[in-house]
Amino acid sequence: MKLPSSISQLRVPLSKTRRLSKAIVAGMILVLTCSGSFAASPKVLSDGELPQDRRLGDLKDLDGYFPFTPAASKADWEKRAEKVRHQLLVANGLWPMPAKTPLEAVIHGLVRRQDYTVEKVFFQSYPGFYVTGSLYRPAKLKAKMPGILCPHGHWRDARFYDKGIDEVREEIVIGSERFEEGGRNQIQARCVQLARMGCVVFNYDMIGHSDSLQIDHERAHKFAEKTPTSAASPLKSKFLSAKASKHFTTQAQRARGLQGE
Repeated sequence: MKLPSSISQLRVPLSKTRRLSKAIVAGMILVLTCSGSFAASPKVLSDGELPQDRRLGDLKDLDGYFPFTPAASKADWEKRAEKVRHQLLVANGLWPMPAKTPLEAVIHGLVRRQDYTVEKVFFQSYPGFYVTGSLYRPAKLKAKMPGILCPHGHWRDARFYDKGIDEVREEIVIGSERFEEGGRNQIQARCVQLARMGCVVFNYDMIGHSDSLQIDHERAHKFAEKTPTSAASPLKSKFLSAKASKHFTTQAQRARGLQGE
């Protein structure tokens, strides 16, 4: 084998040098990666230690004891009130608060009683979607009055619930009720009493109940894909704008995602 007579004859072409350098660098990266994979993963907590998460504690039920400690001062109460407001907004998907849109509120059908009034109300919480309910107010209005949002809960027929005269009379006999008129619908009786005490009360419909028929119960609460429309009521379960329909579809998809998680 003939050896080179000088160093100049040992020169390697530049292209081969670059390829060799890249191969060496790639090999070093591979070695470092493999060695790191065998190292212990970083840990925030030591073995056997659990995070301070109340979800890992005992489950709460209706048989538990949950005492309420009133605030010791106005400053403490305001601090707690801000925390509760923030928690409610987050829990209801209102943080951050969505952009405000024109309500286009309509109040009609005034009914006057001796010490209170009741009216029908509907307004747009979102363009094309209406919130419905009954508005109770004191007969004598003042400049400032407490405002109360009154949900109807899960009674049969919701805001239009009527227990019936026979059942009310049975409850009067055992002392559960005192008056036939108020006992037939505890929801309306509650609103009437609060109005008599000087409050403005809005008894609103949950989606799919009473007058809130743009989205029926099956679709709103059970995530049905489609809502059948009635020939007798062509506007039932329909939005009055494509924007509102698109908004509901997006929210329903988000709800399904949260349920899946």
